[in-house]
Amino acid sequence: MSQQVGLSQLPSEAQNTDNGILEVDAGAFIRFSEVAEQIAATTKRLQKAALLGSYFTSLTDNDLTVAARYFAGYVFPLRSQQTINVGGAALLNAIAQVTGDEKTSLQQQLVQLGDPGDVAFLAFTQNPLVQKPSLTLQELSHKLDELAIAKGTKSKAQLLTSLLNSATPLEAKYIVKLLSGDLRIGLKEGAVEDALARLFGVNVSLVQWVNMLTGDIGETALLARHQHLDRAKMQLFHPIKFMLASPVADLTEVAVQLPAGFVVEDKYDGIRAQVHVAPLAESSDPVLHGKVADGRRVAIFSRTLDEITPSFPDLIEPLANIIPIAGECAERTLRDCAERTLCAFAFKKMV
Repeated sequence: MSQQVGLSQLPSEAQNTDNGILEVDAGAFIRFSEVAEQIAATTKRLQKAALLGSYFTSLTDNDLTVAARYFAGYVFPLRSQQTINVGGAALLNAIAQVTGDEKTSLQQQLVQLGDPGDVAFLAFTQNPLVQKPSLTLQELSHKLDELAIAKGTKSKAQLLTSLLNSATPLEAKYIVKLLSGDLRIGLKEGAVEDALARLFGVNVSLVQWVNMLTGDIGETALLARHQHLDRAKMQLFHPIKFMLASPVADLTEVAVQLPAGFVVEDKYDGIRAQVHVAPLAESSDPVLHGKVADGRRVAIFSRTLDEITPSFPDLIEPLANIIPIAGECAERTLRDCAERTLCAFAFKKMV
């Protein structure tokens, strides 16, 4: 059972107003945490969307991109190859080191509560280190970047304990939740997309489409705010989300759902992947490097948008030599199946 705290009990970072109520700076992480508590306290979808919308409205552009990612459960853009690589044991070790609690006691609490964020909240409440919160969304984002870049268990542990040392109990709760990969507040990425659509008066399907193209709910939120969703385009070496299949009863239903026509193809066992290929001059993006062969850069991405290029070294050269020609089949094919050849289409023709 999760520990919950009423909002009236929460510390806030700001100055006293005339009526004695503390105001919280919109960009403060404590404010994010307070809104997360409010969202967790309701099961109503529209109320969750309203809470998100009100909060998003108060944020600067930079804070909006970060907050949208965090509420969707991502520390970094989904398309990014950055990872924190901090496991559950490391989180408990850091909580124990900061609060002075025994790790065995924390492990028992984790079994009872089922959420490392709740374990952190309880431990920090019993051993408070910080009374007035000062952490901002931008500072947290910077610290998490440092944590992702750090090499070695010791370096990561030092950065993690330093971060938690600056946190109030509620902030520690949501820092740990973010690092564990799930806020567990009854909110998923689809709910964030819905909230953005309602807030900025656009069709939710358009928000979903742009989020698929960009691979970043934070960038999508910013485009929606400025009414620039129509500017979103696929970018080489920025993987896009995979389209998932939807079950149908028969072919008649397919025709109803896709009246403009459709193509039927054989399904082969194996992994689903997307391949990005471009001449070196067109692939300067430093985020996703891939591998180079015959003057071209090749990157292979899994359905979870992870780069898996090193796992398929034998495919790099063949893929590099698939020359995209608009509407025509490539000269070299990877496989002939049922007398059909693999076709590659010019990227610019697709966007």
